[in-house]
Amino acid sequence: MNFLSDLASMTDGTLVLASTERVSRHLKLQASLMQSIGGKKAWFAKGKIQTITSWIESAWLELMPNEQLLYPVQELAVVKSVIDQSGLLPAHMISTTSAARRIGVAYSMVYKYKIPMDRERFAFKEEYEAFFQWKAQIDSYCGSKQFVFRAHMPGLLLKAVQNSEVMLPERIIIVGMIDLNPAEQALFDSLKANGVDVSMLPAEGEKAVPRMVRAYNSAAEFIEVAQWVTDQLKPYVDTPLAAPQVAILVPDIRTYQAPLLDALSLHTSPGSLLPAGVDGEVRAPWDISSGATLGSRPVIRAAMDILGMTPEKTDPEAFSRVLRSRWIGGESGESSSRSLLDIWFRDNMGLDMGGNDFLRAIGAYKGNAVPDFRKRFGGYLEAMINGEKSRYPSEWADHFTSALEGMGWPGHRELDSATFQTLKAWDEALALFRTLDAQLGTVPYERGHSWLREIIDTRQFQPRISHVAPVSILGYEDAIGLNFDCAWIIGAANTVLPERVDPSPFIPTELQSDAGIVEASGDASLEHAQKVVAALLSISANITVSSPSHDEKGSAVGPSEL
Repeated sequence: MNFLSDLASMTDGTLVLASTERVSRHLKLQASLMQSIGGKKAWFAKGKIQTITSWIESAWLELMPNEQLLYPVQELAVVKSVIDQSGLLPAHMISTTSAARRIGVAYSMVYKYKIPMDRERFAFKEEYEAFFQWKAQIDSYCGSKQFVFRAHMPGLLLKAVQNSEVMLPERIIIVGMIDLNPAEQALFDSLKANGVDVSMLPAEGEKAVPRMVRAYNSAAEFIEVAQWVTDQLKPYVDTPLAAPQVAILVPDIRTYQAPLLDALSLHTSPGSLLPAGVDGEVRAPWDISSGATLGSRPVIRAAMDILGMTPEKTDPEAFSRVLRSRWIGGESGESSSRSLLDIWFRDNMGLDMGGNDFLRAIGAYKGNAVPDFRKRFGGYLEAMINGEKSRYPSEWADHFTSALEGMGWPGHRELDSATFQTLKAWDEALALFRTLDAQLGTVPYERGHSWLREIIDTRQFQPRISHVAPVSILGYEDAIGLNFDCAWIIGAANTVLPERVDPSPFIPTELQSDAGIVEASGDASLEHAQKVVAALLSISANITVSSPSHDEKGSAVGPSEL
């Protein structure tokens, strides 16, 4: 599925819509290359390349609507507020956040897949009846506050197109999509009816005949992949820019990233295990598309450990990490003293200690052993004791920033590129946290901290690298729409393709199946998996597929028959 000629001839009236941000970024690079080869110096002004979701949202926002488009965390806050006040939740439920998350997904499904809300179809089962009422309550709440969910976007833009309120492009090319959901399909059908040339490039192209590799377990599979990557790159050690574009595709980036990188580091690029160079960047030959969250970055974990400490309650392990952290001010001068203090704490620490208890214990340990840390930590606790007990999220954001600055976070060392990008993403997360004023109102410290954690633990973040990385590590569906010289598909077991069926518990399964929701039925999941496999076998002429013979418990695992 290669349309380089289309990229080379893009005009201002052409709009290229990609399935994911990774595909969009790849197409932008391809377009810039083709335009520059053609001698065009103003190529960046020709046409637009973005994801389908971002274009729909930006096109609607350009209409200057009266409604406020909510961020995902704001949507979650709205759903949680509605269900908490509905009186329909079981009395024994401890936390409603996870329930609100699943109810929010079901609510979005109704709009994306145009599921009919027939009262009789939602009767006779407690979960269905409750969701029917929650959906009406969320609609009413959003209407009264003029809030809009992202699932509403295709339908709202469709109405605007039908009312001739949208400036339409001449041509739209959709890349990397297997199927559009019904709401998106209705929108693009309307665009066609209004004279826009809409074409969706087929995800399936000329399929390669893959080579199959069976490893004993996942660890052996990763070693096989690492050796394969080494063989691909070894001839180009002196000419890295001439190296082939290699793809490693995994079922789930979050699960596979750490062990895969360990194998690649040991067997392909041992230099990546050494300290960073003078520019602060470890020049590994791979680039990871996504998967990790902002909260997984060490500097952010340190910040959340700090903010998780209160005068009354402090997790001992979190305090230990803060005490020894390189991201705390004064660490260079007190590192050895702080480490000895940490050992003393582990030998003498009591149960259920709060921040005030730790502060008193620091004074009991050799008097003034860690004066800088003691002063910073004392000021941190004092600010929390003397401040307002309940505040708006925007006010808590100011408090968080001040508290971290008082602790000397993120330290005084020169920032490398990855840390600089991470801190910029942290500022963006705090800005997003500030927008929750309307949804949350004034909240106590612990609740404000938990909502900040919700934001950073759900935000996908991967620092961009500044060097050429010939190896791309991607999820299966992230690779659809791209082209590589060779590719290795990892973990292609019969437990992955097709995926396990997991319909929403809040919408009748037959309604989900009729709407074409993949997770709702075995037949739909199988059909989707067949399309994914066909698309993946089209991304390169040289493809290897592997699967472990045994899982981590030693049980036999079969390869996917697809």
